[in-house]
Amino acid sequence: MSLVPPDYAGGSIVNLASVMGWLGSTLGEAAYCAAKAGVMGLTRATAAEVAPHGVRVNAIAPGLIYNPHLGRLFAPQFFEEWRARTPLGRVGEPEEVAELALFLASERSAFITGEVMTIGGGYYMHA
Repeated sequence: MSLVPPDYAGGSIVNLASVMGWLGSTLGEAAYCAAKAGVMGLTRATAAEVAPHGVRVNAIAPGLIYNPHLGRLFAPQFFEEWRARTPLGRVGEPEEVAELALFLASERSAFITGEVMTIGGGYYMHA
C-alpha cells in the first residue's frame, strides 16, 4: 500500500526532529527524545517508500534554538554552558531553521532524501 496517490508525482516532506533523538537527555525528557528518534526513523522509512513517486522526505534535527519560552524555562547559565560546548560558540535562531526547511522543501534540494540534517553550530557532529 502506498501513501501517495498513483496520479501524484513529486513533492517534499520536511519533518522536525531534534538532536535529542540522538543524544538523549538527563532533564527528564525521555518521552521527547524517544519521539524525536521515532521521527528520524519515520523520515528514512517514508523516504524509501515514496521515492518511486518522486517525493522526497527529510528531517531537521535542531540543536538549541533560542526562543523566549526557553528563556523562561532555563536559567542563563544553561545557555552559557551550551554555548561553551558548541564549536560555533552560540545558540541558533529560529530563522536559521526556517531557512533550512525552505531549502529542503525547494527544488534546490532535488537530490536529497532520507536525510536527517542537524542544525546546531557543531554541537552534535557524527559520521
